[in-house]
Amino acid sequence: MRQKDYYKLLKEMHKKEEEITYKKNGDYSPQSDALSNFRKYGEVQLLSRMYEKFLRLENIINTGKINVSEESFSDTICDLSNYCHLLAAYVKDTKLVTSKNKSKIKNDPLVKKRTPKRVRGVKNQPRN
Repeated sequence: MRQKDYYKLLKEMHKKEEEITYKKNGDYSPQSDALSNFRKYGEVQLLSRMYEKFLRLENIINTGKINVSEESFSDTICDLSNYCHLLAAYVKDTKLVTSKNKSKIKNDPLVKKRTPKRVRGVKNQPRN
């Protein structure tokens, strides 16, 4: 596949992923908290859902069969990608950093604490 064809496919997939997210997220959580359905079991629940999608893709590739005709191969790929996005949002939202993984991921943009920029003329701002 040529690079420009890959970029075209990527754009199409991202559009489909976004459409799925808008449809499904409203079914699973209120507008006030897009991650509410993952709060009880957290990242374990997300990783479990990702693993299930991975297993489905692996099975389809190995057997060439799709048993649930309502969900296509590309739908499953989009679901897996969306779970990756949800995991990123969950990590960012919960600051999922522990003493175990802190040294490895502390500088990642998703988990790194952002120091607010100081605004000129405003008193009592946090120091950088």
